[in-house]
Amino acid sequence: MRVTTALAALLVAGLPALDSAPVMARSEPGHVYGAIAYSKSTGAFGFSYEFPNSEEANELALSKCSQNAQDCYVVISFSNLCASVVADSRREVYWGHAASRGEAQRQAMSACRNDGGVDCDVKVWACSM
Repeated sequence: MRVTTALAALLVAGLPALDSAPVMARSEPGHVYGAIAYSKSTGAFGFSYEFPNSEEANELALSKCSQNAQDCYVVISFSNLCASVVADSRREVYWGHAASRGEAQRQAMSACRNDGGVDCDVKVWACSM
């Protein structure tokens, strides 16, 4: 009842209704976000970078991946970093993140090899800085 009364008072005062205002994504100052999504069954991937929040970054990465596979999931979300996803011949997935693309790839490759991965291969990388 109070919400209805308050909304009616705003409308009477000549202010626009709350639902007519555009909804803008909130960004965290100094942060830009990215994400990488991957499908273990097909090897399809999607990525995003330079987004104002992690939710939008995840959504786009999943959407891109899902155009080619049904089992996509976000492997890694990141902010102000680079990230890399590596898969091996068993379709096991590994990731790394760092201040540079090369270091992110090295981390992911190292994780794959340390786990006994065979034919470890960088599938996708992205940077959001």
